[in-house]
Order: sequence, then C-alpha cells, then structure tokens
Amino acid sequence: MISGTLTVIAGGGSCVISPDQAVWLATGARHGVGSLLGAEFRSLWISDDAGPALPGTSPSVFTVSPLLKPLIVEASEIEGQPDEDGYAGRITHLILDQLRRAPVFPSALPWPRDAALMTLCEALYADPADLRGTEE
Repeated sequence: MISGTLTVIAGGGSCVISPDQAVWLATGARHGVGSLLGAEFRSLWISDDAGPALPGTSPSVFTVSPLLKPLIVEASEIEGQPDEDGYAGRITHLILDQLRRAPVFPSALPWPRDAALMTLCEALYADPADLRGTEE
C-alpha cells in the first residue's frame, strides 16, 4: 500500500493494515477490500508457480520492507511494456525475494464485524483525538 489504511476481509476474519503492511491471499481466495478515508494501494497477482517459500494458502499480514514498496510501484509503472533487456524480470525476481523474506505478523489488528462497534471504530479512526467518554 502506498498511503492510507485498508480493511481486508478474508478467510473468515478481517484486519486493518497500514502503508507498511500488506496482506497475502492465496489464488482464488474470496476477499473484500475497503478504505475508511481513501487509500492508494497496489495489488500484486502472483502465479502459483512463482516458486516456493511464498506465504502460503492462509491469509496473512506481513511487513513491507523499505525496498519492496518502490519495487511494487516500479513494477506497476512498467507493466505491459516490452522487456527487451530483462529489467522487468529482474524487478519481478527482487519482489519475489522480498516476499519470501517478509516477516509475517502472528496476528493483525482485527476490524469488528458488529455494526455498532464498527461505527464506533470508524468514528475513532476519523478523529482519534475525540475526547468523548464511553457514555457518549
């Protein structure tokens, strides 16, 4: 993700991710993505035969390294252009290497499913300095 905050629903759970995080979803995983206040993000579509040691079949949240983010942006900018000198292939290999090395979070910040709690969380997200008490 480039900026903003995303909510990702997949695998029976939901989470909120920051620009320094990403979610791994296996091919064909049913999911939904939303943004509370707008976000700019990129999606990578990786073939199942891209190689071993990618995060796997379960949804997982991982840290996006300082190198991975610009590699993803570069890959999106050169997408569809001829790869006469192998540059796009080298970018792809670096992205895959970074994904293999990315530390997976043991858990991510869950986003509530209860409508009332979701409304409260959205209000706090929009204005974290809100000084109202629990009664309000």
